[in-house]
Amino acid sequence: MLKARLLIQLGRGAEAVAVIEALGPERDPLDEAERLLGLGLAQSAAARLQDAERTLDRAATAGADRELIDSARASLRIQEGRFAEAEKQLRDVLRRAPLLSGALYNLAVVRLQQDDVAEAAALVRQAWHAGLQDPHALKTDPDLLKLRETQGLIDDLLAAPTPNCGAW
Repeated sequence: MLKARLLIQLGRGAEAVAVIEALGPERDPLDEAERLLGLGLAQSAAARLQDAERTLDRAATAGADRELIDSARASLRIQEGRFAEAEKQLRDVLRRAPLLSGALYNLAVVRLQQDDVAEAAALVRQAWHAGLQDPHALKTDPDLLKLRETQGLIDDLLAAPTPNCGAW
């Protein structure tokens, strides 16, 4: 699963799907719920949105974390261009889990689509302080282009050093 998570983070969803599918179902129900959640995220990263939706439903039934499932579903809505639905889902998630960094980040993406650059900047900063501290992602994510073009909002985050793993 670690390899699949890394592949998802690298945007290599199809490879992550293959890795997770090769694992096969887990015997422990909680491990299976986590495997299904990972598979749904990988399918989303591979732009297999209908498969991802079905897999996330199975993960929810299996007992995967509700906030992560709902956040992943909101991400699917973003990919589909259904921003109002994504915003509602993300705000619901953040009422229950206000420090879920991925939900904060995705809500920033939605707010940028709705031309609210100031709120998007505030949300990116909240995601940063909640642990999503990847200046490379901020510099390269095409969804954040409007935010990067507005000087002074996240310039300090963009200039931050990329964190390194102390074990390496």
